[in-house]
Amino acid sequence: MKEVINLQERLKPQTLCLLEVLVLAALFDPSERMRETAIKQITERYEKIINKVFVGDCQVMLEIQFKNGNSQFGYLCDVPKEYLGEPIPHPFIIDYQDN
Repeated sequence: MKEVINLQERLKPQTLCLLEVLVLAALFDPSERMRETAIKQITERYEKIINKVFVGDCQVMLEIQFKNGNSQFGYLCDVPKEYLGEPIPHPFIIDYQDN
């Protein structure tokens, strides 16, 4: 199993905040328009860096691709309390490896 890095310790606070807002909007916002906007922003800002976004064990996780070709999983944040035990309204995975 790959080591999981804590993105809260690795990213600048403003970068972490923006990424968290975009990912949570893509996963949980009830507005399809807001979800599409968030996905578009993630794609434009982080293409070829973020391979996947997913929820596991009540945590929002990313798979990050490094320039050397290696990838690593990163913990972004916990699932918001209001969604614990509930199905994810919008399952959301980016996978650039298929392109």
